[in-house]
Amino acid sequence: MGVDVSSDQINFARQHSRTSQCHLRNGRRNVTSVPDSTFDVAVCGLGLNYIPSPACGLEEFQRVTKPGGAIAVYVWDYLSRAQDSSVSSGTRPSQSNDEAASFDQARRFPKCTPEGLRGLFEQTKLEDSTLHAIDVITSFANFDDYWEPLLTGQGSAPNYLATRGQSIQTAIRQRVQAALPVNAHGRIDLPARAWAIRARRP
Repeated sequence: MGVDVSSDQINFARQHSRTSQCHLRNGRRNVTSVPDSTFDVAVCGLGLNYIPSPACGLEEFQRVTKPGGAIAVYVWDYLSRAQDSSVSSGTRPSQSNDEAASFDQARRFPKCTPEGLRGLFEQTKLEDSTLHAIDVITSFANFDDYWEPLLTGQGSAPNYLATRGQSIQTAIRQRVQAALPVNAHGRIDLPARAWAIRARRP
């Protein structure tokens, strides 16, 4: 079963699902309706930091997981995520530093670090936790391919852009485009890292 508060995410998953046995639900309260000890594994992918109380979220994952089952979480390392940091680094000098910082996901989500995740899991009754880095290359065919997701309004960097006027958006776009590494074919390849932690329900 998969649950997400975004109907767009659920619809995308339904369109790309390769099995009819995957039940996808939209909304915050769908997990709470699941009986105790239902699943062998519970995974939260790139979403724990958006739960108002991550600790309560972990308790709920533990509740619906069978004894001995696995609970896993992975989150972006926002300190190294170039696509998000590029927007804040491309803001105009006249913009308030405090205002731009309020959209900085590294500052908003301090749990998205090895120390933050370990500390969070240590607050639970989960056992045998292990943490790993997942390093990937995010590739974009060209700058437009890179920039388009930042205009969706979903996420801190896109939300920041959505609250700027057109002239400021254009200035940020130009600064970001000038700073990004582009290969001879116009492609943009940027490193990204996620932190993954896994533990067992006793």
